[in-house]
Amino acid sequence: LDQTIASIASQIVERIDYCPEIENTRFTRWAKSAAATGFQLTLGQLAGCSGITLSLYDLEGSSLDEEPLYES
Repeated sequence: LDQTIASIASQIVERIDYCPEIENTRFTRWAKSAAATGFQLTLGQLAGCSGITLSLYDLEGSSLDEEPLYES
């Protein structure tokens, strides 16, 4: 992370906040446990990140009823 931050800082003059992206597909068998999500948040804090970003949708923007274990 330090190399990434240094590389970006050398190219951009403005102040930038670095934040981890928390991805968790809640309605599928691929969901992260609360412990794994907490671990990811802790690592971000230890790396000096000031916040988090959330990924709420999959890459393709699929509707929830297409998820394997989701029942509406």
